[in-house]
Amino acid sequence: MHWLAHRRMKQAVSAFLDGELDPPVMAEVHAHLRRCWDCSSDAELGRLVKRSLRHLAARDQDTLGARRLRRFAAHLGR
Repeated sequence: MHWLAHRRMKQAVSAFLDGELDPPVMAEVHAHLRRCWDCSSDAELGRLVKRSLRHLAARDQDTLGARRLRRFAAHLGR
């Protein structure tokens, strides 16, 4: 895969995790994740961060750790 196409694929991982892609594109990204160690690692990290953000208790939303986690999640989506 050409490096530019691979970069676009890496950017699609976040949308893939959120279920925001059309079915043919979802299938393409899913197939790529089965083959690419780097992208599959990014996908797993994204899943863990999203899960952590969903499970933050209301009282923990404004802690330093929660702010850092949200900033890290935003950085991953770039």
